[in-house]
Amino acid sequence: MNTSGFMKGLSPRSVHPAVQLLMLLGLAVAGLCLASLLALLLANALYGVSMLQFGALAAAPERAPHGWEVLMLYQGLSLAGWGLGRQCCRC
Repeated sequence: MNTSGFMKGLSPRSVHPAVQLLMLLGLAVAGLCLASLLALLLANALYGVSMLQFGALAAAPERAPHGWEVLMLYQGLSLAGWGLGRQCCRC
């Protein structure tokens, strides 16, 4: 038996759990922000929707020819970015 109180091969955590939660939240939000920016850039390149038009498009997607497609692109990339940000912090 290991006398240090930890199982063999495992080291004690050096970061406080509150700090780990803050790191997890920060990386998840950073991933969400970067993915949202990528989605807006793709929407501009593929569908010609500017960032100023995106607010009106989100409020009434049926008024734009590709409104639902742009919103689904934005939602998919945002959720993927949130998930990737969470996975980066293996706390």
